[in-house]
Amino acid sequence: MIQLLHVTPKTVGKFIGLGSTRKVDRFDQFVIKTFLHPLGKKQSYLEQKMYEHLYKENLHANVAPVLHMDEQICVQPYYRPVPADFGNYAIDFETDPRVTDSLKQSIHLLKDEMDCYDIFDSSNYALNKEGKLMLIDYGMTYEMYMTEWLPLARQGILPQISMGQCESCGVVKELRIYGEDDPDRRCVSCGKI
Repeated sequence: MIQLLHVTPKTVGKFIGLGSTRKVDRFDQFVIKTFLHPLGKKQSYLEQKMYEHLYKENLHANVAPVLHMDEQICVQPYYRPVPADFGNYAIDFETDPRVTDSLKQSIHLLKDEMDCYDIFDSSNYALNKEGKLMLIDYGMTYEMYMTEWLPLARQGILPQISMGQCESCGVVKELRIYGEDDPDRRCVSCGKI
């Protein structure tokens, strides 16, 4: 059993990602997802429930388990990022050799029985030690997206993530856009949170 000691939102780690509801840092062999919004906590809670469901079906090896969760953070194992070409990549779920039959079964179970919404988004995957794809971000349901996330994004409360050129560094990368009228087109590296 893994024992985690003194894991808090202030634990120093290497920043590796920022979504609309959670910030992700790497700490040794773990990722710490800090909740930026109550929906982030809800996503992690649903990931925990979905993992338990997959475990009962013996399909849990295809998704990142939730090792610890409290009011502020979620801890999961770290998996290697999928190599990206020019900051973006796509996964052909029918022909990619990194997609196992077991992963396909997991994806369809999550979609059909748990209403998972963004499990075909390539940015929600990483690679395990064998180089096979692992689902690492799977807690958004279609209902939550439509009734909770989307209205907050349209109001500019939660950022939408889109590809664009950062007005500060000039690099085309993911930008966090808070509503249609958000004039700030900087990337996270240049200071936009």
